[in-house]
Amino acid sequence: MENAERMLIQQQFMQGQLDVVCATSAFGMGLNKENIRYVIHLHCPLDIASYVQEIGRAGRDGKPSFAMLLTAPEDKYHAVQLVERSKLSELDWEWALGTLQVGQPFKSESFESIIETINADQARTAIFLLEQWGVIKNGIVQSFAITEVANKLKNHFAAIVKLQKKRLESAITYSYGTEECKRAQLLRYFNEEPIMQKPCCNVCGLNLSFFQKDKLRKKENETLNAKEELKRIFGIEGLSGYEC
Repeated sequence: MENAERMLIQQQFMQGQLDVVCATSAFGMGLNKENIRYVIHLHCPLDIASYVQEIGRAGRDGKPSFAMLLTAPEDKYHAVQLVERSKLSELDWEWALGTLQVGQPFKSESFESIIETINADQARTAIFLLEQWGVIKNGIVQSFAITEVANKLKNHFAAIVKLQKKRLESAITYSYGTEECKRAQLLRYFNEEPIMQKPCCNVCGLNLSFFQKDKLRKKENETLNAKEELKRIFGIEGLSGYEC
């Protein structure tokens, strides 16, 4: 989607012309709208801190709002794969570093494109580290030991992956655990004491009926199609929206 179209959709949503926007988390974090009533996540989050910031888009006007997390059993394995893809081998780094020419100007765009063929997330960080370690000085490639620097890069990013996996474990426990209050789990993650508040979460008996308009509540045994179900959840009659 082009930037102009994305901005148009964002402005339409901010002005209340769209009821629902399906977006990436990055797009969603750019929305600062006070009266968002629902934030629905698809898939297991990678870490609790980011998840809390994302669900914090809802209810900024102080009125009751609803955060829903939809997961499937295989989501946890997909999340692990997303974290693991940042773990490159020493040979990968040696190959990338081998393209640098000592005494020649460092071409950041060229080096970034080489790293991105392996892992797009690490290109700029790798360049920053090379500058910090003196491999690149004043835009010129200095003499360096490829094996040593490759090992340092591997270890640096391996430590990041280890931390990410630890954070992911907490996110998986939160997403798939059903015995403890969801609010209590989030607060304890940040070393805060749980506060008793009702309505709280599905573990504590909260359900969607609290947020639905009376005229749109349905009987439990009534069969709904996908569009009707979305109307029921969001409490709206005319449903319009875009994906971003």
